[in-house]
Amino acid sequence: MNKCLNLSGYLVCLLLFHLSLVHAQGLETTSSPYEHLFIEDITVVTASLVEEKTRTAPSNIEVYSKEQIRQMGFKTLHELLYFVMGYDPACHFMGGMSLNVRGIAGVKLMIDGHDVLDSFMNTRYFIWPEVGLDNFEKVEIIRGPGSCLYGTNAFGGVINLITKRKKTIQDRKNIVSVSGGSRGFFQSTASVGMEGNHGKVNFFLDLYHYDGARDLILEEDQITGHPAALTPGPLNENLQRQNYRFCWDISDFTFDINYARTQGDFRVGINPILTDDSLRDEAHIYFDGQYVQHLSDECEIRYRAAYDQFDFLWESTLFPRGFFIPYDLDKDGLPEFFPEGGSLTSDWIIRKYSAEAVCHNRFSDQLTLIAGLFAQKIALADVHAKSNFNMITSAYFDSPDLVDVTSTMAPLKEEDRNICGIFLEGIYDFSEALHINAGGRYDYYSDFGSTFNPRLSLVYLVNKIHSIKLIFGTAFKAPDFSEMYTINNPVAVGNPDLDPEKFKNAELIFDLNPYEKCRAKLSVFYNSVDDLIETGDRMVTVGPPENGIYAFNFTNMKAGKSYGAELEFSCRIQDIFEPYLNYSHTKSYYTDNHSGLFNTPLDKANAGFNLHCWGSSFWHFNAFYSGSRESFTTSSTESYVIAQTNFIFPLWGMDIHLGINNLFDKIYYQPSGTTTLSSLEMPGRTFWGQIRKKW
Repeated sequence: MNKCLNLSGYLVCLLLFHLSLVHAQGLETTSSPYEHLFIEDITVVTASLVEEKTRTAPSNIEVYSKEQIRQMGFKTLHELLYFVMGYDPACHFMGGMSLNVRGIAGVKLMIDGHDVLDSFMNTRYFIWPEVGLDNFEKVEIIRGPGSCLYGTNAFGGVINLITKRKKTIQDRKNIVSVSGGSRGFFQSTASVGMEGNHGKVNFFLDLYHYDGARDLILEEDQITGHPAALTPGPLNENLQRQNYRFCWDISDFTFDINYARTQGDFRVGINPILTDDSLRDEAHIYFDGQYVQHLSDECEIRYRAAYDQFDFLWESTLFPRGFFIPYDLDKDGLPEFFPEGGSLTSDWIIRKYSAEAVCHNRFSDQLTLIAGLFAQKIALADVHAKSNFNMITSAYFDSPDLVDVTSTMAPLKEEDRNICGIFLEGIYDFSEALHINAGGRYDYYSDFGSTFNPRLSLVYLVNKIHSIKLIFGTAFKAPDFSEMYTINNPVAVGNPDLDPEKFKNAELIFDLNPYEKCRAKLSVFYNSVDDLIETGDRMVTVGPPENGIYAFNFTNMKAGKSYGAELEFSCRIQDIFEPYLNYSHTKSYYTDNHSGLFNTPLDKANAGFNLHCWGSSFWHFNAFYSGSRESFTTSSTESYVIAQTNFIFPLWGMDIHLGINNLFDKIYYQPSGTTTLSSLEMPGRTFWGQIRKKW
């Protein structure tokens, strides 16, 4: 059967290639109705908070436009990040995605400059892994530190999703799309823009559903060594996501409301959580208002105020009905037995109140200064917990019903965090060829103290087509609430005395255009990180000392380094055929024992092409290679190559998009992000299609 499927994949690939060549023979070499896959020099705003070209931006920044994303078949942010050099997604045990950049964990994720991370486990993207990309104009991605402007979590990189807003009444911004495919995949997006006497209004909708790889079987539980939570058993990966956005622009005022809700099973967890009775339900709503005050033609101040609320509800079935633990954990002389299963429910809220003012002042044709003030209050509140067993000792209660244990065994400690900061950035055009960017940011946190992070960037334009960048910078990642305030957990507890993780970066970038319509870019980098927060050998007591229960304690305990090189090449041949290649080599390791950092392949590469077949039809093919990756256990995943292809063509006034992921049905694994399981098998071949209407 697998051989037949593999053969069918090859035949589809050859058939599409043959058809595209036949139709391409009569094509004229005029500009296509779609943007080219790789644009040499376009405007960005994320690198220094001002509009500038990518060649002069003081960072290693990549831009993916809406049409690039469509042509390459990326439906979600998760899918796009596999393609980006230096970015290495992995499966997180809570069902989301962990993300390393050049071997270092910690990324700032924003929508139109608004931070959407939750401060609980704020680099894990629990709520945002499957955010759809149809409603965004472009995605700007930085490799390297960004704390000089953005503070915490802008550690290894920055991702900024730029909304597709209606700018004029002539804009054709009304779009509806419906997608469907294998494994219960369904996605529907819509964007509608209107303009009237009271400004411009935009509505956005993104609905997502995925049943997951339910044919995959988890064979063991590495922690307990016995069939906890129905292992061996199927991997439950169900995920539903809703996202609604409202944007209002009038004169110098903008107001955004965003609501996102994600529901799904825990992918794996401690023991691990595999049953259909487990659920994570997470919602995020934010209100963001901005006003621009124009003091003169050369000076303006942007005021911003925002409120975020994150609601978490976790319903966990840790032990199935009839489960037996062959240990006397509660020291009553009997092994633990769960006739009705072991369940717990916990919920809490995180609230963020933010305000900032940023001043742009162009003093001359050569000098621009950007200064900002920032204040934020974050509150972890309304923590509740219910369980039918003692979560510390595993002693089963007399009743199988859930009992409110908030007062005795709340999983989190309610705490507030207050932050204030100031930053200053100077952009000096020393000449037409030499551009200098320097600045720094000071942040003060009420729970651990202060930190200062500078940046220096030199950009030299050799000529109109060649440039060289030299970048130095530092960054930090504040301890999240789970690392500081987790309590009553028999596995790992928080440490309120943690310090932030500290990051240093040096990078040299050569951006070349050796021939017309060809681009080559080489980046060489060196990173070091100190005070990494991990659970090591340090143990602390949990609950009353007489219970004799100990758990690991989060500690600033390790340091790491990473260095490497990244190369990308793309070109256009008669505006019909666009091949591309990117390759990264990253060596990352802990400095104490030189073991590899989690989830960082030594080598990673993408190769593919986009072919303008006829009219508005395009065929895209991509092959992705990942080297072996270290997991949290001693084992590592093997290297693999997978291929994707997709085809776009017009029909009856609509765009039809057809795609195949994992074209040749390759079996491959990724690190699981937990010590419970060393790796997770990824889905095989999947098919998907989309119908899109624009007016």
